[in-house]
Amino acid sequence: MEYISLFVKSIFVDNMIFAYFLGMCSYLAVSK
Repeated sequence: MEYISLFVKSIFVDNMIFAYFLGMCSYLAVSK
């Protein structure tokens, strides 16, 4: 069970970073 929770957490963190990165890119594109 521990491995599964770690796997889910890593995916969640990666998605958060990816979403933040996309948000910053779109924000910079709009501000230009």
